[in-house]
Amino acid sequence: MTRPEDDGKGTPGNAPSWVDEVLGRAGTAGPDDGPPQDLRIPQATPAAPPSLTKPAAPQPGLESRPVTPPASNLDRFGEPARPQVPQLPGGADVAQKKLIAGLLGIFLGSLGVHKFYLGNTTPGAIMLGVNVGVWIVAFLLGLLTLGFGLVITLPLAALVSSAVGLLGLVEGIIYLTKSDADFGREYILGQKPWL
Repeated sequence: MTRPEDDGKGTPGNAPSWVDEVLGRAGTAGPDDGPPQDLRIPQATPAAPPSLTKPAAPQPGLESRPVTPPASNLDRFGEPARPQVPQLPGGADVAQKKLIAGLLGIFLGSLGVHKFYLGNTTPGAIMLGVNVGVWIVAFLLGLLTLGFGLVITLPLAALVSSAVGLLGLVEGIIYLTKSDADFGREYILGQKPWL
């Protein structure tokens, strides 16, 4: 970009020729190049304040109604509002409650322990009562029939107990697969009793 004949003396201001090339001037400055370019950033002109503008005159015959902006789902910064994560009483963590309830449902679901942990005492008592009660009834009927009824009542008790255990297993898996926000909304705040 530099020419060997550039010794700093040929251009005004002692600038080498590559400066002229960068600035878009071909050759050296002469009388026909015109005025030099102003490379400064222009200053912004201030706009007239809105208080100095005249409001539009109301037209006769038209009622003036206050204009209300449409209701929007924006937060205070103008961003779309995000759903709030439910706050638990006592400050417990939703993810921790979800994990514990899910594991209790998988391993002790037939006794309804996961329901008691979440505060649903009625569904928990129903699951515990059905599971324990069916075995008590099966053994009582077996004793009344002198042991002959055990052939029928024990498999039935096992079937009912397995069904309640399967319900607990499915509920435990559902608890673990829900998102924290859904779990907190449905099972902690909403106290959803079943599935």
